[in-house]
Amino acid sequence: MEKLVHVEAPDAENALALIEKLPGVHAELVPIGAERCEVQIELGEEDGLDNVLHAVAAWRAACDLPEPSVRVTDRPHASNGQAQQAD
Repeated sequence: MEKLVHVEAPDAENALALIEKLPGVHAELVPIGAERCEVQIELGEEDGLDNVLHAVAAWRAACDLPEPSVRVTDRPHASNGQAQQAD
């Protein structure tokens, strides 16, 4: 099963900034609202998730954004890499 990381961004400009932080990784920008977007990132190798989550944390800090919604194939994660418990 292909693993995807889904990261919400407040707008297309910030979503593209995240994609730029992911060289060599397949990522797509998907509109999800009036301005909001989601970046869908394909995971490859085993350590790919750690690399993607580090890139998300760096993007968030560089763009001064609040904690984004991050899901890995429908399992919520914090941008610091911690899986979140389902309620």
